Amino acid sequence: MDYSAHYGVIIHRDFVPLHVDDNFAQTFGFDSANDVLALSSVLDLIAPDSRDIAAHTYYALMSGIEKPQVRSYINHRLDGTPMQVLAVEHIVEWQGRNALQITIVDLSDVMLTRDRLAASEKRYRELVDGSVQGVLVHQHFKPLFCNQAYANILGFDSPEQVLALESIISVIHPDFQKQRITVTEVLDDHEGNKLAASPKTEIKCIKPNGEEVWVELIERNIEWEGQSASQVTLTDTTEQYLLKQQLQHQAEIDELTQILNRRAFSQKAEQIFANGGDPLSHFCVLFDIDDFKHINDCFGHQIGDEAICYLVNLFAANLPHDALFGRWGGEEFVILLSCYDINNAYNKCEALRHQLENHLFATEQHDIKLSVSLGLSPMIFKQDSISLSATINAADKALYQAKTQGKNQTVIANK
Repeated sequence: MDYSAHYGVIIHRDFVPLHVDDNFAQTFGFDSANDVLALSSVLDLIAPDSRDIAAHTYYALMSGIEKPQVRSYINHRLDGTPMQVLAVEHIVEWQGRNALQITIVDLSDVMLTRDRLAASEKRYRELVDGSVQGVLVHQHFKPLFCNQAYANILGFDSPEQVLALESIISVIHPDFQKQRITVTEVLDDHEGNKLAASPKTEIKCIKPNGEEVWVELIERNIEWEGQSASQVTLTDTTEQYLLKQQLQHQAEIDELTQILNRRAFSQKAEQIFANGGDPLSHFCVLFDIDDFKHINDCFGHQIGDEAICYLVNLFAANLPHDALFGRWGGEEFVILLSCYDINNAYNKCEALRHQLENHLFATEQHDIKLSVSLGLSPMIFKQDSISLSATINAADKALYQAKTQGKNQTVIANK
C-alpha cells in the first residue's frame, strides 16, 4: 500500500505556513504546496466551529502548557467539502525559532466506510465483523481448531492447512517465539481457570510465502474437549503498524540526510543514559563542514545539499554500529560515541576526518574537496546527572576552537 497518499506535513508558526509538502496540499484540494504557502493563515482550512479550539491548542503547545499529541479535527477541502483528519503534533525548530509541525492523516474514507457499515443491515454487519478476527485453539502449540479468518490472515488457503501443522510456532517470527512460549506456559499454570488471559499484544508472524504480517492478539486458557487448551483471537494490524512506522520515521528522521533530527537525537541520547548507559564511556562530537557557505555560493544550494548527503553517507558507513548520529542543524552534525576513553574517541574522530579528507566529492561538473572541524567532549555531569545540553555546549566551544586554529581538525573540550 502507498502510505504517501494517506498523510501530509505542514509546519506553521501562528498558523502562517512555513513548509508544506505536496501530499498535504493535495489532501486539501490544492494543486501544489506553493498554493498553501500563499495562504495568510491555514486556520481557514479548519472548520469554523473548531478554529477556537485549534488556536487555543496551538498557544498551549507553544507555551509548554500542553504536550504534543494526536488529535482529531474536522477540516475543509478547498471546495468546502468537510473531512475528518488525525493531526499528529511535534514542536520543531525552524530558522532558529520553535514552530508547530502537523502530520495530517486523512480519515475520511475510514469514517465513510464506518458510517456505511453502521447503516447496513445487522446480518451483513455480523458477517463482516465475524470475518475480521481469526480464532485458533491450540494445545502446546498443536492446532486443534481455527476459523477461515485465521487461515486468511496468516496466508493459508483453508483451516485444514493450519490444522495440518505440527506446531503453530512455525508461523510466529523468531523474535516473538520465546515470548509466546512463556505466555502459554503461564496460562497453563492457571489450568481450570477459564478467565486466565494474556494482555492484548502485537507480534509479527510469517506467512508460508515468507511475507511478514503484524497481528494483535489475546490468548486465554479454555477447556477443549475436557482438556486444558489455549484460545487465540487475533486481528491483522499490518497496515496500522506500517503507517505508525511511517509517521514515527517522519517525526524522527531528517528529510534530507535520513539520519536522526535534532529532537530525536536528544531524546535517544537521554534514553541511553536513562536505561543505564555508562556516561564515562560515552563522548559527544559536534562537527560541521568547513567553508560550507563558499560551496553554496560557488556551486549552488543543490550541490550544497548533495555535499551534505555525501558526507553523511561516508561517515555513517564508517561509524561504529552503536554510535548515535544526527543532524544538529544546517551543515552541523552531532555524534554520540561509545569508547573506552577520550583518546580512543579522538582517534575515531580523526579517522572520520581523514576518510573525508582523502576522498573527493565528485559532481557532474566539479570535484570538490571537503573537510570538517570537530569538537569532542566527554559527558558532563550537573547535580549528579548527565547534562546533554552542557556536553554539547562544551563540544560546540571545542568546535569553535578548531575553526579558529585553522579548521580541518579535532579539538578536545577543555584541553
